[in-house]
Amino acid sequence: QVVVIYAGTRGHLDTVPVGDVKRFETELLDWFASRHADVMTAIRTTGDIPDEAAFEAIIASFGAQFRPTGGAAGSEPDAEAQGAANAATVDSSTTLPEQDITRDA
Repeated sequence: QVVVIYAGTRGHLDTVPVGDVKRFETELLDWFASRHADVMTAIRTTGDIPDEAAFEAIIASFGAQFRPTGGAAGSEPDAEAQGAANAATVDSSTTLPEQDITRDA
């Protein structure tokens, strides 16, 4: 609970859509359990956060990789046009024939 309360009171949930808060909490606890079990053990044992700056960094790194339901935040980039393709079959005595494709710049 310390991890989730800390994340909530320090603004790490501010950008998370309400519908994804529970998933954020669950995945944050899994993140700590799988990658930072020593920190969780220290909190349980002492009742204190051992290194608050490191603790903050761990939560921030989780938040940076967390993706809300519905995809990544923001919009998808537009597709860029590609040059015309030129194809030729390339053959060698040591490899199977394959298609070689080059594009104009």
